[in-house]
Amino acid sequence: MSLLGEISKTTEALRYHSKTAEIAGQNLAHVNDETYARQRVLAREGVMYGSHGGLLTSGLETAGLEHVRNDFLDRRVVDEVGETAALQAEKEVFDLLQAALGETLTSPQINAGLDDSHDSILAPGSLARALNDFFNAFQELSASPDEATIRQELYNKIQTLAKRFNDAGQSLEDIEYDLTQTVRRSVEDVNRLLAQLHEVNKQVRRFELQDKGKAVTYRDRRQALLEDLSKLMEINVEEGEDEATGEATGFLNIYVTSKEGQKIQLLDSKGPKTLTNQWNQDFTIASNNPNGADAKIHAKIDSNGQLGFLEVQNSGTLFDDTDGPILVSLLPPKPLSPAGQVEAADAAAPVDAQAGAEVLPAGQPVDDGAGLAELLNEAPLPIEIPQQNIKREKGDVFYYQKPDGEMALWQALENTIAGTDPNESNLFMEITQFPNGQVIETKKSFSNLETFEKGDQIYYEGKFYQATADLSPVSDETDLESTSRNYLENDIFKFGENYYQATTNLARDAELNFEGVELGDVVSLKILGENATAGSVISLGNKLPNTNDPDIKELLIDQSVNKGEYLRVDNGTGINEVNYDYYIALDNVDFIANPGITPNSSEQFLKVSASSENVRQINDFLALNETTQAEELNFSGSEGQVLLVDGNHFIIKSAPATPITDPLEIANFNPLDEKWKSNFQLFKAQFNGDNPEEIVRLNSPSGYDVDTGVLVELNLGIAEAVVKGGEIKGFNLINKGNGFPSNDALLITGENEGEALEIISNSGKIAGYQNARVNGIDLYRTELNDLVSSFVDKVNSLHNPTDEPGGYLFGFDSFLTRPVTGNNKIMEETYGLYGVEGNGTFKVYDEEVDMTLPFAEKDTFEIVNSTPIFPAELQNNPDAFFVRGDDYTEQILTSPEGGQFYEFYGSARRMQHITFESDPNFVGDDGLLDTGDEGRSLMLAYEEIPFRVEQGTNAFLLGDNFTFDAVLANPWNLAASLKVDENLSPELLKSSEETPEGANDIAYEIGSLADGEFNLKISTLNADIGNKMSDLSDNFDHQQSLENLLLDQRRGVSSVSIDEEVADLMQFQRSFQASSRVLNTLDKMLELVVMGLLK
Repeated sequence: MSLLGEISKTTEALRYHSKTAEIAGQNLAHVNDETYARQRVLAREGVMYGSHGGLLTSGLETAGLEHVRNDFLDRRVVDEVGETAALQAEKEVFDLLQAALGETLTSPQINAGLDDSHDSILAPGSLARALNDFFNAFQELSASPDEATIRQELYNKIQTLAKRFNDAGQSLEDIEYDLTQTVRRSVEDVNRLLAQLHEVNKQVRRFELQDKGKAVTYRDRRQALLEDLSKLMEINVEEGEDEATGEATGFLNIYVTSKEGQKIQLLDSKGPKTLTNQWNQDFTIASNNPNGADAKIHAKIDSNGQLGFLEVQNSGTLFDDTDGPILVSLLPPKPLSPAGQVEAADAAAPVDAQAGAEVLPAGQPVDDGAGLAELLNEAPLPIEIPQQNIKREKGDVFYYQKPDGEMALWQALENTIAGTDPNESNLFMEITQFPNGQVIETKKSFSNLETFEKGDQIYYEGKFYQATADLSPVSDETDLESTSRNYLENDIFKFGENYYQATTNLARDAELNFEGVELGDVVSLKILGENATAGSVISLGNKLPNTNDPDIKELLIDQSVNKGEYLRVDNGTGINEVNYDYYIALDNVDFIANPGITPNSSEQFLKVSASSENVRQINDFLALNETTQAEELNFSGSEGQVLLVDGNHFIIKSAPATPITDPLEIANFNPLDEKWKSNFQLFKAQFNGDNPEEIVRLNSPSGYDVDTGVLVELNLGIAEAVVKGGEIKGFNLINKGNGFPSNDALLITGENEGEALEIISNSGKIAGYQNARVNGIDLYRTELNDLVSSFVDKVNSLHNPTDEPGGYLFGFDSFLTRPVTGNNKIMEETYGLYGVEGNGTFKVYDEEVDMTLPFAEKDTFEIVNSTPIFPAELQNNPDAFFVRGDDYTEQILTSPEGGQFYEFYGSARRMQHITFESDPNFVGDDGLLDTGDEGRSLMLAYEEIPFRVEQGTNAFLLGDNFTFDAVLANPWNLAASLKVDENLSPELLKSSEETPEGANDIAYEIGSLADGEFNLKISTLNADIGNKMSDLSDNFDHQQSLENLLLDQRRGVSSVSIDEEVADLMQFQRSFQASSRVLNTLDKMLELVVMGLLK
């Protein structure tokens, strides 16, 4: 070998020995670093080159670094640190829950204090201690019922107990809030760690593509990041492979599991997906006044995945629910769109991959964005989320893609089996829209006229429905083999050119086979494809009865009627005009031969439940005023008629107070103008054929049947806002919905707004917090609510058995809801009349009421008219002394004292005794006297509730009513909203309902509750938390031991041994020194050769 070759070979050896000494020193520097694995320098033979006599090698050279790691132990550590973190997080929350109750004993001896020689050893300030003191004070009052000092002491104990409940409830609120914030920060940490892992993945890949061995420092850093991530959430880690060669790429891919059990890639070669715990639970409600401020709302979800409570975080301003309720709906998050399934979350905030990390040693390559970047453009692995045709339960709400690719929300109408496609089955309903904002209530009084198309939604009698089929006075089944819905007796449908009326209830899927059926025939229908009977119908022929039809026979005028012909009968309800009922003859009838026959009681006739009528138009109401001889528009006496204007149909609810005489106003008259909103109601009519001037009307507005399956209640989270003084103060839940993510759910965000995919984590801190909420906070809150509710119910009932206002001990903050007009049950159930209610208004002055409920549930108040005023339809009834519309009654009602003619009584669902007082000093909303709005009434219920009833153009009838609710301000956390009744004083504390001196029955009964269910409930609640904490502590200790064992095993493999490293360092130094001496000798030899050549 030449001299230069030897110099080159020795130089490489010197570099190698220098690197080994450097790494040995580095190992010693990380002797106590848990994330560091012992490193070794790899050696290899150098490159070969030509020389005299053949090929020679350059000798030993550095081949990169290797670290001593056991992949199996590393993976096990990643799993176990997650389990430990979950138990530790759950234990932290339970520690806080136990502190919230304060139920600890002051004596180490469990049995101490159980005999009479010891005082109570319950911890001072605890809820159990306060409850004990409360009952003891009542026992003292029972012994000395007339002692003033005892009453004062009892009053103090009541205040103390309420505060203890408030403290427990507020502690629960604080824990919930802190938990929510902690989970939110943990999710941010997850996103930061995923971004760092992606950066480290890229550095590993870049380094190892240069064939310099393993990027050990980056791999150590990646293992530490994986363990940190596992401490937050459950992950599955897989080594990335090149699809072409099958070789490892250096990337680590991270997977999670969706709620539906699907494997989801969270981190791939393109980057991480973004996680969140926010979906639709924080939202705003826009004020219905353009100058108002929006309200901010936070939804709380219970442990069953249902809407539990809507918390008002900002009440907004200038909200007005006078013209209709303000509704909000809570929707589950949308599934990820195809774009969101494939693309990475490139928009995630950039995170410094080295933030908080140690400085990397010299010699490690860094990503400068050039050079090897093109080698890293591997295709990302898409998140494949196939549509789930899983089994559904009736009422389930879920997203499913339509054939055009649009993601739609569906609701299951029945229980279904797996594989049923919502797009191809009538067992599902696509939800067309979601109520958010002010809606118009659908009234029963228009149910004989209105038509709704499939997909239309209505707010009816406090619930929100959607039509699964067209809903009209007469349904159309033309071109179908069988009925598309259930029909009730007397419902009418059209098939082909003919009408049929059900003579019994008719089941869905009744085969529509009317071959050979003649006019007036009653035919029995079978279930399609079965032998079972669906029900029976009668053939009405190809037209409905109409007053203007010359072919219709009339009782007392025509002498006979043939089978299938219509007969009209004066029903005696008209005052200024004749009102008819229509019947179809089931046989030929001769009235001369049968003079006593009456259609309404004869089996030879059937009353037809629908008819057609001709609508009115503007010209029908134009007339000359007899006095002024000027043209005027006068709708007087036209209530209930239908007006057609510019192609729109309006029901005339009430005539304007005075005729319209201004020619310009007559020419431009539009029922849609704001000033006529109380007089005309726009509706969608059903034409008789294609003629908009002839519409179909049922006999009576008996309401919409919600049991036939045509109207289905939306199973979304829907609530009506409670408005007070223009601000949203709370909500009345209408439907709780289902399938919502939990309050601490972990979700992958999508590309589009509202998209998220919920994932399941069974380990890590987030999983521990989730478990603590479900098994601790929610359970604790539910049991505490039950304790508060039952305690207040029992104590208030004993202390105030007669519901005397101001006689309760405790109460809950509450709000009054918007009053609504109820259905007149007297007219409906006694006389069979629907939609005849008066059209006056009812106003509750809720801004003047600080409402308190003495029970932990809402109460419904009803104010009913007891004045014996009857509708014109009952003018011949012997009970009808006052008849709406006759001159005598109208004269009384329009007199200055007419308002005093009405008498009302009040009732409540829960409260036993409600009375009224007048408030004659009220000067009206305008603050002016003699303007007609003076005076109002006071309902003496739990509080004084002022209200005013205004008569409309249609007088109130006997049984007309208004209802409103008192709803709890915070039903989610009753303990936090409990308060002592503000009217309570020591003097009002009762020892007895009787007046004799020394009576003590009430005090004795309340004091006797000391050893009852309430102390048991507190003990059970505390014991449950204590047992759970004990189990958690045992499991945590066991899990920590397991984790420590694994860490010890890994330390035995990967940790740095000082003795070994010092010995290696000395050996490497000696080798370095030896190579240095050789190189020095060769240098001198070269110097001699060079000098010799120069001579």
